[in-house]
Amino acid sequence: MTILKIVTTFERKKYHYSVETSWSLSAIVTLGAFCQQVIIYQFYSASLVSHLLMKPVTNIRTLKDLINSPLKAGCEDILYDRDYFKVHSTDEITKELLYKKILGKRNTSNFLSPEQGLKLVEQGGYAFHVETATAYPIIEATFGEKAICELREIQLFRTQPMHANFQKHSPFRDMLDTWYVL
Repeated sequence: MTILKIVTTFERKKYHYSVETSWSLSAIVTLGAFCQQVIIYQFYSASLVSHLLMKPVTNIRTLKDLINSPLKAGCEDILYDRDYFKVHSTDEITKELLYKKILGKRNTSNFLSPEQGLKLVEQGGYAFHVETATAYPIIEATFGEKAICELREIQLFRTQPMHANFQKHSPFRDMLDTWYVL
């Protein structure tokens, strides 16, 4: 449609000027304005279509967001996770996650094997805590590429500061302390 406008405008300009008259400054400005109009129209159309095709972004980035989401949650059935949730965790958000999501309303345990938990994740509407070393081979073998791209990770355990033990007056102390900071 815009190209048709450009062609008809220049056809009118051609008859308006005499045959001997070359392109004037107004014709060049008009051509530039029409080209700019076409570029802006294409950009606007493309941005509108891409916005309509985009999926909504998930806003689950923290444990609190997970607790408030409609997702069900589970955890890998290993002794360390059970012990962490029930005994060692002093964080209120982690305890809330345990009682609201993992144990559930009927006190049913959602401590599952990695295969069962990741199968529920693949079906959708389920969050599952599992060690990445265990999960990645299972995900690679069972999930499709699109499903892998839609996965998100949330940190459950807080990072613990580590300490390196060195012999007194060790020459390696400064070197390794610097390395740990990096």
